[in-house]
Amino acid sequence: AAAPRKAPPSFIVAAADALGDAVDGFLNDAETAFKRRAFDFCSRSLARFRERAMVQRLPAPLADILAARLPALAALDAELCARLVADFLGERVDAAVAALADDAAVQFAVLDAVIEEADGSDMSVDVGAAARRRYVDLLCRF
Repeated sequence: AAAPRKAPPSFIVAAADALGDAVDGFLNDAETAFKRRAFDFCSRSLARFRERAMVQRLPAPLADILAARLPALAALDAELCARLVADFLGERVDAAVAALADDAAVQFAVLDAVIEEADGSDMSVDVGAAARRRYVDLLCRF
């Protein structure tokens, strides 16, 4: 039997909870301009977390919080959402695309931007075969 997963340290759980609450605060505002500030907040906060924790990949609780907000973020601005995926969920692109499955147009916009960024840079963005197949399927529709 596999060993039980170790619970993440409390500071990671606290950071994930704070990120989720802050992003929800931005997204629940009535003003679109204020909602858009969620992108800058996520970028700055998650970059600062990685720097201070000296990690390249986000710990699962933080990545999960960001992934859970992707549909709302993508509906607000697919290109900025794609940048967050590429910058912070690069190893989870397939899961990020799956989170956007309810809206094919948004899924396409995010995939288009992520693939363009992945193909044009040396960043560690892993666009798997499933995501690329989905992209080709969507290319035929849009």
